[in-house]
Amino acid sequence: MKPKLVVIFGGPRPGKNTDQALDLLLAGMDLDRFELLRFDLRKMKIHPCTGCYQCADTGRCVFEDDMAFVLKSVDEADGVILATPFYFNSVSALTKTMIDRFQVKWTRKFMLKEQVVSKSKKGLLLVTAGAVQKKNESDGAKLVAELFFKSIKASFEAFVFIEGTDEKPVMEQQERHGEIKTRGAEFANVILSAAQNEV
Repeated sequence: MKPKLVVIFGGPRPGKNTDQALDLLLAGMDLDRFELLRFDLRKMKIHPCTGCYQCADTGRCVFEDDMAFVLKSVDEADGVILATPFYFNSVSALTKTMIDRFQVKWTRKFMLKEQVVSKSKKGLLLVTAGAVQKKNESDGAKLVAELFFKSIKASFEAFVFIEGTDEKPVMEQQERHGEIKTRGAEFANVILSAAQNEV
């Protein structure tokens, strides 16, 4: 059985920098070795978390939308790639809205004390930024991703950060294309190795 790879694309602009960088990353992964499922968040109906804490009483979210499929798919995944543009030193609004809905997993585990069996998995964060960042500015996106990966029982294996895309878009940064593909290949091997060890 092939390992399951879930790709979550949180960019609002298809075919632009984050999407292009994601294509390069995936090109290095030899995707025939995986069962691939991709979510384009801009196309999905995902209601923002309202902090109602209904999930703390019932273990279920009050909103019935596309998020149910995301939760189920991520639970079953061996690897998860989170791809987002870098807005105001953090992830995109689409990405953050999706991540906030994982609150239901936190409440089930820590408030309802449910013994939820969740598959261990590997996580990678891919971020593109228009400006060249100053020291530690990318930490905002990394901190959000760390909690997201923790909530899904994923080890945060890799952070791929491509900056300066306002002046030099991803497709013009040809000097980095090989590196991005290599990072994809490395992440693929991490997932495959972990999956093999579980057999």
